Amino acid sequence: MMKNRLLSLFVITVLVLGMGLYFANQRAPSSEGEFKPEPLIPGLMENINKVDGIKLVKSGNETIVELRREGERWTVASQHGYPADVSKVRSYLLKLAESKLREPKTTKAENYARLGVQDMDVADAVGARLELSGLGAEPVSLIIGMNAGGSPATFVRKAGAEQAFLASGDLMPDREKANWTLRQILDLPSARVREVEITDPEGKVLKVSKDDPGAFNYTVHDVPKGKSLSSESAGNMLGGVLATLNFDDVLPKDQAQPDPATLFKARYQSYEGLQIAVEQWDIDGKSYASFKASLDEAQLARHLLVERAKAELEAKTKEAEAAAKAEAAKAAGEAAAAGADGEAAKADTAKAEGETPPAPAFDAEKFEAETRAKVEQEIAEINARTEAWVYVLPGWKADNIKKRMDDMLAK
Repeated sequence: MMKNRLLSLFVITVLVLGMGLYFANQRAPSSEGEFKPEPLIPGLMENINKVDGIKLVKSGNETIVELRREGERWTVASQHGYPADVSKVRSYLLKLAESKLREPKTTKAENYARLGVQDMDVADAVGARLELSGLGAEPVSLIIGMNAGGSPATFVRKAGAEQAFLASGDLMPDREKANWTLRQILDLPSARVREVEITDPEGKVLKVSKDDPGAFNYTVHDVPKGKSLSSESAGNMLGGVLATLNFDDVLPKDQAQPDPATLFKARYQSYEGLQIAVEQWDIDGKSYASFKASLDEAQLARHLLVERAKAELEAKTKEAEAAAKAEAAKAAGEAAAAGADGEAAKADTAKAEGETPPAPAFDAEKFEAETRAKVEQEIAEINARTEAWVYVLPGWKADNIKKRMDDMLAK
């Protein structure tokens, strides 16, 4: 009797568990073991160079950035066609090409918010819609959701589809428009800057210079009688303004005209003769600037004279060293003849004669030609990049262009 009851309970338990597993499998879209990882965007890796457009959209269907490919160049269509950061674009496309769908997640719209894969017409959507064109007749459209945590993985959903997935890789794109542009305007480190001259809107001039590149401080010119500098290094901040100079925003030149009432004009001169003229003015609390590079022939000539003098001094130093070693060799030879250790003396003589090769002659024409070519190439690159544009500068950089003599003086 007892055995029959136990057998009946066992059979019932097995049936209940079996039915539970059956219905659980029916509810799941697929099990982890059944789903085979596949590329997030099929064919992207093989056709990555065919992509000719990238569009990122955030909540409210507001465009973050729109990029267009023009030959080998990428431009930011949503920022007046300014050059894009090609390395950033390629890096993101490779991330997408390498990503694989690892496992399916929810198909229920009410669960999308937990994964960040809502449609972008939702006001508080936290993800971004990615659109890639060039891979087919219709753009590839994906909702990129939140990172999953742990190993790099991101929740995604094809726009218009119900099924959300977990995909490999950190796929959330940069949501700052300016970060997709080639943000660096130019890079002239203070080690190259010989002179800075700033003229304020009233025509007053502030000038600092450093003739010796090895000197620590810039000289501030025309300090008013009875006044003193705030410190010996007061002028140094001016020399580094154009080092790694990035912008906050950029506009075509005809869309932001200079305001004479706030216009500062600055001139930065390098030791090699590169000269950069800057005009900067304020509109509605923003500092706008334009740039133009040129060659200062007089400074290039001075640089040539300095380098010639250095070469001549080096040659004379080497000649003096060679003469001293020759004298030592002669003395060693005389010592050997007088009965000193002959082998050691011969070794000293050979060493003294072979250590100092003659200094190569300074080729002034070659030096000038190479320096000129290098500076002219730099000028051409700067002007090609900047001549059609006006830039909004970061506040701290703009403040160091808008300097007056009073800013250099002790209070």
